[in-house]
Amino acid sequence: MSKILVTESKKKSYPNTKILFMLFSRFFFIGICINLCSFTFYFHYKISGKIPPSENSLTEILQEILLFIDILMFGFIAYKNKILRESAILFAGFTACMLVRELDFLFDFFHRDLWKLFVFFIVILSFYVTFWKNGLNKTLSSLVRLTNSRGFSEVFYGIMLILVISRFMGMNKLWLINDYVKNDYYLHKRFVEETLELYGYCIYTIGLTTILLKSKNKKT
Repeated sequence: MSKILVTESKKKSYPNTKILFMLFSRFFFIGICINLCSFTFYFHYKISGKIPPSENSLTEILQEILLFIDILMFGFIAYKNKILRESAILFAGFTACMLVRELDFLFDFFHRDLWKLFVFFIVILSFYVTFWKNGLNKTLSSLVRLTNSRGFSEVFYGIMLILVISRFMGMNKLWLINDYVKNDYYLHKRFVEETLELYGYCIYTIGLTTILLKSKNKKT
């Protein structure tokens, strides 16, 4: 009898142990990714001996690569998962807009505001394919399903880092509060702003990868 109870106790504790192991593994993995992000700007600065141009820095290049990967993953979710199709299309469009904004220096060769035209086209196309073509209720239902997906919390906080925290930390007024930082503030500002932004893209991608792995087989 005691052996049976011990066996049942082990079976009950196994799921809890697995959950804790997965949680700490995720914490460890995200921590490593964030630390690697911190060294990209530093590494580029140490190699070149100067502040890298915004569009040519290793940090910016990694941001653009992650955004491109995210668009592909959202596209794969939209293709394979009918439940999340509309929400995946909308987020793919949103991510594409962020990528166009990051690549605005390329569009500037033709016209300063050309990137805005591409963003406008992406937004219109995304809304047409989802809200207009498939209906408001179906699109909103898909968005709710996406927000309830495992991994969306990382997507949410990644967006928060990208669009709110990094922008706030990049404000010039925040760095010009005293004479100590005025002479060399730009280097520190660029490091903090771009690194936080890369943090956000990294966490965003990790969350999206989780959603993809957990939902890719749901076709109905």
